[in-house]
Amino acid sequence: MSPAGEFLVDILLATKIKWLRLFLFVLLGALLSEGWVFPFALAQGKAPRAIEAYKSDFGKLRRAGRTREGFAVIDEALKHYKNDADLLNMRALASLDKNDYQAVLVDTDRAIALAPDFIGPYSTKASALFALGRRQETLRCLDRAVALNQDRFSFPYSQRGNVYFILGDKKKAQEDLRKAIKISPRDARARQLQGDLYYSAGHYPQALREYEIAAVCAPGLSDIVYGRAAIRLKMNDRVGALRDLDLALKLRPDQKELLNSRGVLAFNLGDFEEAMQDMHAAMILPSGAGCGSRSSPRHSTKTGSYARLLDGYDKLIRMSPGEADSYYNRGLLLLCSGQDRRAADDFVKFLELKKWQGRGVFSGATALHCAYLRLGKAEEAAAVVSQSLSQCQSWPRPVLLYLGGKLKEPQLFAALKRQDYLTFAHCYVALALQSHGQKAAAKKHFDWVEKHGSTQMDEYFLSLSLR
Repeated sequence: MSPAGEFLVDILLATKIKWLRLFLFVLLGALLSEGWVFPFALAQGKAPRAIEAYKSDFGKLRRAGRTREGFAVIDEALKHYKNDADLLNMRALASLDKNDYQAVLVDTDRAIALAPDFIGPYSTKASALFALGRRQETLRCLDRAVALNQDRFSFPYSQRGNVYFILGDKKKAQEDLRKAIKISPRDARARQLQGDLYYSAGHYPQALREYEIAAVCAPGLSDIVYGRAAIRLKMNDRVGALRDLDLALKLRPDQKELLNSRGVLAFNLGDFEEAMQDMHAAMILPSGAGCGSRSSPRHSTKTGSYARLLDGYDKLIRMSPGEADSYYNRGLLLLCSGQDRRAADDFVKFLELKKWQGRGVFSGATALHCAYLRLGKAEEAAAVVSQSLSQCQSWPRPVLLYLGGKLKEPQLFAALKRQDYLTFAHCYVALALQSHGQKAAAKKHFDWVEKHGSTQMDEYFLSLSLR
């Protein structure tokens, strides 16, 4: 028996007056037959609220990103309203936010069984199925949502269009997006995806236009602002891209991808002093950064400025200590600021996390070699080159051969044609010569980087900082 029943039975048994006991007995049967729960709430000291109050609170918490609290609210609501399909779908959405896809499937299946014509659970279930790699089931689920929709809402079309886009069927994606935008021209996700279609085709102005509309329709969505930044970069609007990354970080200051993107972009622009004016919790945005002539790091080497820049990477690493690239990026900044020992430690950590495998490993090894040379650790530097050469069969093997004394300088540069390769090579040749006291020979390479180097490369600014 429920606590509610036990509560009344206890009263009934304690009652000595026969007619009152009979009255309470009849009342108990009537109330329990109606599914009465109020005495349970009294016994527990907590009465259930109106169902809409739970739903409203959940919506507010979810929009604020307070997933755990939202889940607790909806879980409490389902104790009192067990067979409400909308509540079950809301709990499924909360589980989706926590990446608990099996829980999503359990709750959406219950919701669909209770309300087979309710579109929401099909949409939520499709998201979980897609995350689990069950693509065909995802499409069947969304097909059902579209059929039930009868062109009332845009989201079933935009959601299915997104799946088609990811699966590479751009024709079907475009068909669904046209329907979504026709039903609701202010559907931000449909506009965003339309922008992605233009972007994938190289039509960047059209992509930017769609993202602009999406941002107006949903100004609080950081991923739309972040996507717009990527489009601006393709259009060489670095200032606009940095401003968008700054706005995205205001919306989601906990996103390490945004922190890293803005930090790397601002670092490559080299406007460290101006960046300080717009610095937030972790990274930087030079609000007045120019796209043409840019100041070089060697003009902004105040210890305080570098310390504030490094604070951003420190926060990023605290947020995600296993993110290898963060150590590499911080190591470069430390190297630029002359903190060679700390830089070496970061490059070592980078290589440990990467296990000497994958993208950027040998760039990190080359940077570590440079840091060791600057610290006067010739044996450690030689060991890094030796280990690199035992594994590296492509770029930057020629530079590593040179650093290991197995390739002469003329041979090295005779073999290099690509601008990015040349920038990298001139930088590390210059730094190696500088460490060995050959300043005049190093100056030639430093001058080449400043005049001809690729300004999109880390080594361009590393060279200008340390010359």
